Amino acid sequence: IAYAGPLPCWIVFFTLGIALGMSPNRDYKLSCPLPLLLIGIIMSILTSNYFHIGDGQKPSSFIYSIGLVLMLFNSRVESILRSNNILYRIVLWIGEISFAVYLMHMYIVRFVMPHIDISNWFFRALFVLVATAALIFILQRVLPSRVHKYIGL
Repeated sequence: IAYAGPLPCWIVFFTLGIALGMSPNRDYKLSCPLPLLLIGIIMSILTSNYFHIGDGQKPSSFIYSIGLVLMLFNSRVESILRSNNILYRIVLWIGEISFAVYLMHMYIVRFVMPHIDISNWFFRALFVLVATAALIFILQRVLPSRVHKYIGL
């Protein structure tokens, strides 16, 4: 929880998700979320690969994440995801555990990734997401449910 940073750093995503989830009209254009996604991912690649700034809370992560949240809450994107039941359930589950992913992914990055030889940034990010989700899945099954809320599960 100490890693999560101050409240304003993550409350933005919680608030955005609540606002979009309660909105009756989510049929907005993707002309805002897609550029945010692209700018965020390009900034993230540049800062990670060329300037070796990769840990902690980066502006590129916030830009990318806001774009991703806006894109996933779009009604057209949601209908495309719903057409593929398995993908839709995976996206919903990752949304449910997103705060735990936020809290725990850096442990995978810091302690597991130095021992894994994956040079491609996309596959590194995918590996971190899958490994973090697997860790959360295991912890949800092993730990008593009464402690889940205290550790972000």
